[in-house]
Amino acid sequence: MADVNVGIGISQKDNLIKAAKEAAEKAKQEIKGKKPKLLMFFCDLSYAVRYKEETDYEKAMRAIREIFLDKDIPLVGGTTIGFLPKISIILI
Repeated sequence: MADVNVGIGISQKDNLIKAAKEAAEKAKQEIKGKKPKLLMFFCDLSYAVRYKEETDYEKAMRAIREIFLDKDIPLVGGTTIGFLPKISIILI
């Protein structure tokens, strides 16, 4: 059976891009130098209400990619409702 390594980063910052960066940095620390095979990014719907421009989500995804320095790692995710208020999460 293969080992599964998971890094979870959580942020409660009000700014979507800053929250994405903080969560990505925390998740990266948890995997201790291993290269992730998948990035998952979820944020509470309250961000969608405040950040109506698609470019804000694109900036958040770019911020995550800047932390991991590899554009070939698939990045998936979206917004959630009834999850954890004002929290961005990245699971690796």
